[in-house]
Amino acid sequence: MTDIVGNVSEAGGLSDSVIRTAFSANQLWSLVPQDPKFPIVAFDHMTIGMEDNGPYINMGLAFENPTIMSVPIDSVSLGIAISDVVISSVAVKNITLEPSLNRPNITGTLDFLSSITASPELVQQAIQSTVAAILANGTDALTEVAIVGPIEIPGADWLATMTERLALRLQLSDVLNALNLTRITDSGISGLLKNSSLEIDVQSDRIVAPIVVTVPRVIPLPSLVPVPGLGASVSIGAAVGTGTLLGALVSDMYIKTDSDAIHVGVTATILPNNTQAAADDLAALLNPILGGQGSFWSGNSNSSLFVDKIAVFDPTTLKVNSSKSMPTASFTEYSWSTDALDGLSLSIGLPASLGVGELLDALTNNGTSFPVSLDSAALSQKSDNPGFAVDGAIAVVPDGTLASLPRLRVTVGYIALDISLPKSSTARSVADTLLFANITLPSGLALNTTNPNVSVALDVDLALAPASSALSSSLQTLLDALLVPGAAPTYLGLGSILLGPSSSNPIVTFSSIFIGLNTTDITSIVTNLLDTLEDEIPASFIEVDAVGIDVQSATAVNLDATALVRNPWNISATLGTIDLDMLVDSSKFVDVTVDGIELAAGTAPLSLVANATLPATATTALQTAVASLLSELFAGSNVTTSVSIAGLTLIPPGLSASSAAVIDQFSNVSITIPSSLLNSLSNSEATSAPDVDLSPLLPTEASISAMNLSLSSASIAIDSSNTIRIAPAMTMTNPTNISASVGYASVAVSLGGVADAVAVQVSGLSLTRGRAGFEASLALKLADGTTVSATNGTSTLADALADAVADIVAGRSLSVPVAIGSILFGASNASVCDVFQSVQLNATSITSRVSGSALGDAAAGLLPVHFPATLSEISNALGLNVAAASVTAAAGAAIDLDATAAITGLPYSLDVSLGATTAAVGVGSAPLLGASLPGGLAMSAGGGSRPNFTLAASVAFSNSAATQQAVADLVAGLFATPPSLDASVSLSGISLAGVGASS
Repeated sequence: MTDIVGNVSEAGGLSDSVIRTAFSANQLWSLVPQDPKFPIVAFDHMTIGMEDNGPYINMGLAFENPTIMSVPIDSVSLGIAISDVVISSVAVKNITLEPSLNRPNITGTLDFLSSITASPELVQQAIQSTVAAILANGTDALTEVAIVGPIEIPGADWLATMTERLALRLQLSDVLNALNLTRITDSGISGLLKNSSLEIDVQSDRIVAPIVVTVPRVIPLPSLVPVPGLGASVSIGAAVGTGTLLGALVSDMYIKTDSDAIHVGVTATILPNNTQAAADDLAALLNPILGGQGSFWSGNSNSSLFVDKIAVFDPTTLKVNSSKSMPTASFTEYSWSTDALDGLSLSIGLPASLGVGELLDALTNNGTSFPVSLDSAALSQKSDNPGFAVDGAIAVVPDGTLASLPRLRVTVGYIALDISLPKSSTARSVADTLLFANITLPSGLALNTTNPNVSVALDVDLALAPASSALSSSLQTLLDALLVPGAAPTYLGLGSILLGPSSSNPIVTFSSIFIGLNTTDITSIVTNLLDTLEDEIPASFIEVDAVGIDVQSATAVNLDATALVRNPWNISATLGTIDLDMLVDSSKFVDVTVDGIELAAGTAPLSLVANATLPATATTALQTAVASLLSELFAGSNVTTSVSIAGLTLIPPGLSASSAAVIDQFSNVSITIPSSLLNSLSNSEATSAPDVDLSPLLPTEASISAMNLSLSSASIAIDSSNTIRIAPAMTMTNPTNISASVGYASVAVSLGGVADAVAVQVSGLSLTRGRAGFEASLALKLADGTTVSATNGTSTLADALADAVADIVAGRSLSVPVAIGSILFGASNASVCDVFQSVQLNATSITSRVSGSALGDAAAGLLPVHFPATLSEISNALGLNVAAASVTAAAGAAIDLDATAAITGLPYSLDVSLGATTAAVGVGSAPLLGASLPGGLAMSAGGGSRPNFTLAASVAFSNSAATQQAVADLVAGLFATPPSLDASVSLSGISLAGVGASS
């Protein structure tokens, strides 16, 4: 084709001053705006229609004639060529050129049938190559478009002869840019999607989708452009497949324009080939590019679609015939479509990967936010098969990640999909996977993103596949990849997708699609998701109100607890019996069975009943691991000890362990607890209360003051091994919210840095919450008082005990550092649990909260006398009845005192048996006397409440000047008017020995 005129940019210049005055700038448009030689036009109105020979445009057009010539033209026709192939003639009618501004009502018609000399095959090839160029290069497509002659005007045959070989050539890229399509691409796909809307209605044999695509106002079109008589149909298949995957129909098109955008509306109807063969073809096409990073699926990833059976038809003749396999459409195709498009086939290449992980990342903002909010969820364990049912509701988050997608209105009556796991790290096909679970939305989904915060029902049924050793192996690999740092990645597969109005009428076309999610893509999302959930958990998420401990044996402990759960989510759960093993640093620590759990939404109480089975004999590795874990949790430091759950089994409520509905798919896997969760328990990463708050269990000053101890009997003895044995029987109000029944327990207590300062043994402990009887036998074996503190070389155990007593007497909180360790327990001392034998816990944070005044008041409440009191008041309150007494002077300033007496004022029975005892008494800062009981003290009530005792004491007085002055001041105060007692009396130097002990 030889050019006569050449490139259009060589045409003469034009004037457009009048039209610029008549119209605002945003109403004007030029085909080539950068070239002033092309005329500027404005659109008054426009209609795009369709006729048998081709489409037409009727529009009110305004443009400026820069000459003074008046040229009446009835019509003009010319040709349109692509790649030197004339594909259509263009006829423009009702053009009359007048000087200055022209506003004709013009009708332009594309005629694909007449005046075309090229064969239909050449026309189709030209169209196909042009579409391919646009798909490959976008607005940079290099294909040429030309306006070709002859230009025909009725009565001007000479013009046709003159322009017979005319060709005004433009690069297709210039035309696309003239249409301002760069404004669309510059705004990005995200901008295009964000401003568009899509409705999806899944029916039994088709998917109806009204679509509105909103693009920038690239051409100043009229506010409404009707598009009557336009319908289109295509068939889409896979280049590697054997047939049609689906058909697509387009109808009800319209164009609306506002000041900023053009809205193109159309209704698309997808007619899926609802057969397994089509499903397999679609899977062969898409699975290789849905495998995630690392090319999960084997096979060709350079897939392509082909589009054929392209037809443009009269939409008023459209009829869709229902069919279970694939609905068919009948219509009257326009003649020009049959001639130009029949046999045309377009190939569309697909990318090697669709970046599913990136899409999940975008939808969740890398796990930090969610496109929808969970308004409510009631989770319950199923009784007919292993799995769960969720009755819930969701809502779209305003301005969430869905805001970057088209405005969606989705109506699907039924949705189902499978979750599968690869059998091994080398799995590269669907056949190499194992079914893990099936997820069903039996009520489907009705979602509308244009109405955020509107709650939408979402019911989910999750059914787990039967347990097997192969599934356990794959599950272990998945859990490690998600929860264990540095573990090898694996894949999670989503497939067997079914959509439809109900479970009885699903569309199976998408059922063979399998999306492989690489854990590399989603691990950070899962991690951030856990962190996000952790951030939403309030302080004192679980406030433990009460705990009950019943030690059945060295290996069996029954537990019960009540707690207040501040559930930040509107989620409830009903679970049956849970059985699991807890491992610490890979050593089995305990087997726990928890009875059914009823977790309510919001803030509500939770009751738990559990049985714990501990190992009969703990290994050194287990003892060390447990000690490390408890030390880190107790200290509030970062937890480095690994904790995992194994042997997890869930038995549905009301059913037995042999039920087919038991969830045992996790019974042979180990689930590692994330360190972030453990740290939340220890409160190492927070300044507020820990997630699990145990403070309601602990005694307070008020609860200690309200103990109201009431002794019925007590015995105190020191045996030959210098062990203090105390056996009280009393009624009291428990200052803690802990109940306990323990046959035997022992613990080593360190005071003031002196390790194992006191070995405490408890036998027959029975402690009940509230006010009740309390009985126990305590054995306290103290280390030698001269034992030096490991943290303070100048302090001894005697000093630590003195400081503790001083705090109590002064009413201060206990300041002496306290640690506990070497914990043993069991039904008796003949068989004990030694799992906690290596534990060493700093308990100072607890003991420092104990008020000395509260302890002193509680202890003083056991005496029949109330302090302060005179010696006479003390004697009268105790009911001291001296049967016989003798005083003998001894060498030096000393006396020997022998007495036989009874105490009649005690409201309880008291037995005391002590060995050699010494003590010193001071007045003010001066020593007063030193007293000793060389034969000890034996006091026995004989089964009654009148303890009798015989006393043989030696008393050595100090005769120093300071002592004499202190005693004088004391006596003077006693006989003063009124009497005053300003001097303090101190008791110190206490030494106790067991009966029969040498020291």
